[in-house]
Amino acid sequence: MKATVNQEERKRISIRTKEALAAKKARGEKPGNPRLDEFRNTDTTNARQAKIEKSIAFKDRVKAVIQSEFPESMNYSKPR
Repeated sequence: MKATVNQEERKRISIRTKEALAAKKARGEKPGNPRLDEFRNTDTTNARQAKIEKSIAFKDRVKAVIQSEFPESMNYSKPR
C-alpha cells in the first residue's frame, strides 16, 4: 500500500517538475540554478583553508580522546 502511494507521489513530482521546466522554457529562461555562475567563479581558497583547519582540529580532538582512553596504544614504534 505504502509503495503504491510513494510511486504515485513520484509520478506527481515528475509531472510538476516537467511542467515547471516547460513554463520556464516558455518564458525564455534557462533551466537550472540562475545564480550558478556566481558560485562557480568564486575563489574557494578561504573555504578550502577553513576545511583544512577544521579537519586538523577534529583530528586533534579525536587523538586526545584516544590518548585519554587508551594511553598504551600511543606508545608504539612504527615498523621499519
